[in-house]
Amino acid sequence: MCEYTVGRKPFHGSPNATRHRVRRLMLVVLVASQLLSCRRAVAPTVRPSVTPERGLEFVRSAGPVSATGGEGGMRFALSEGSEMPDMPEPAASADTQPLSPSQAQAVLDRLPPIEGVGDDRQEFRLPEETVPAPRPGETIEQPFPPQEALEPGEQPPVGPLKVLRYSPEGAVDIVPFVSLTFDQPMVPLTAHADLAAEEVPVELDPLPRGSWRWIGTKTLVYEPLIRFPKATRYNVRIPSGTTSATGGQLPQELAWTFVTPPPKMVSAHPTNGPHVRDPLIFVAFDQDIDPAAVLQTIQLRAGRENFAVVMASSEEVEEHPTIARMAKNAGEQRWLAFRSTELLPYDTIVTVDIGPGTPSAEGPLTTEAVQSFTFATFGPLTVVDTRCGWGDQCQPMTPWRIEFSNPLDEDAFDESLVQIEPQLPAGKLSIFGDTLHIEGRSQGRTTYKVTLRAAISDQFGQALGQDQTVTFNVGTAEPVMFVPGERFVVVDPASKPTYSVFTINYGAVKAQAYAVEPDDW
Repeated sequence: MCEYTVGRKPFHGSPNATRHRVRRLMLVVLVASQLLSCRRAVAPTVRPSVTPERGLEFVRSAGPVSATGGEGGMRFALSEGSEMPDMPEPAASADTQPLSPSQAQAVLDRLPPIEGVGDDRQEFRLPEETVPAPRPGETIEQPFPPQEALEPGEQPPVGPLKVLRYSPEGAVDIVPFVSLTFDQPMVPLTAHADLAAEEVPVELDPLPRGSWRWIGTKTLVYEPLIRFPKATRYNVRIPSGTTSATGGQLPQELAWTFVTPPPKMVSAHPTNGPHVRDPLIFVAFDQDIDPAAVLQTIQLRAGRENFAVVMASSEEVEEHPTIARMAKNAGEQRWLAFRSTELLPYDTIVTVDIGPGTPSAEGPLTTEAVQSFTFATFGPLTVVDTRCGWGDQCQPMTPWRIEFSNPLDEDAFDESLVQIEPQLPAGKLSIFGDTLHIEGRSQGRTTYKVTLRAAISDQFGQALGQDQTVTFNVGTAEPVMFVPGERFVVVDPASKPTYSVFTINYGAVKAQAYAVEPDDW
């Protein structure tokens, strides 16, 4: 709450008495508006002092100023405020000249005198007590902790300790934690944070980096830093004689195992084909590996011949866009790239065998089966298939497709390398990998001959070698009839009384005409 004291001190003998009187009235209005938002004084404060001779002066006080105390003039308390925003540039003002005292007095003399009222001067009416903010609900006075002693709860009967459930067990792909639940409380409810790993009644071998944690008083969980390492067999044991917090004992030892898998191939390159004869080969796994150790278990076969492999350099990986992207997606220490020490055979299926015995960098287990993938090296460029449309019939205006044995070189391709007879109106040629697409307004019941020039080349620098001609027998189009408009059509009365029907392979249309009136609609 801000406290103000406003006094009225005469300014006798001053040539600017009238101006000071107007200023005093403006200050009263300012103070009244500030009172509406002020609630409490702040100490210590910085307070300004206003006098006719010195104007506005800031003075520091050790406490708030009373509304009735202090000298004449005005006192108000200031508290810490927020930073003021940047003020806009002031608008340019016209050149002015202040009135002289005599001129100002002449203006004021024309105003009616200010007549005071008997009660126009009084102290500010501040509230006696601030109304507290409303509080929801009801306040209940209750000592804590309770003064009366509570009766102890009924203890469950003590019997043999049992393990109700535990997990995981057997072969599992990913193990985020190990958990087991007893049928009796094992620890006090308030002792969880004080239990060290060696104090739990469970033996886990091997024990990865992590920590044991009690959930309640009966469930125990072991959480590794990330997950349990793969390629590992884990043994869990609870010794006989393990005692619960209520005195129950485990009558016999409980033991079980769970196994995480050895390395599994998740992606490979290249696949399918055809590919170059010296490809960079990439393999990614589902866990951390030692690339050099894994390379020792890889066998590269082309036909019936085995080829030696060597690790690819980091520069080779970075220069190969596909393998560089796959390596980034696989993550560090989960992939390897290698290549053959010599060129692979021409036009041959190549098989990459990984394992058995492929090791992991996370655990001692190795793979028991071979993991394989295949790809093919390129052969001569030939035409292997032609198709028209998507069915057995080749209808007019259906695209034609010519499939080659290798992907074509789009940069070296030119439309002059393909000749179509008879001419195909609006013909358009497009290359998609190893397929040449031909589109146009083909005519029904027509046989088209497409001649492929010998200079057509593939991505491996091979040419077709000699001209080849393929044919497309375009048959009859399916009969189609199209009637424009909705069920009810209004014909323009200013034109001929005609109505158009569009057909394909229909020789005639039967129509019936009726003389009707608007009421028939």
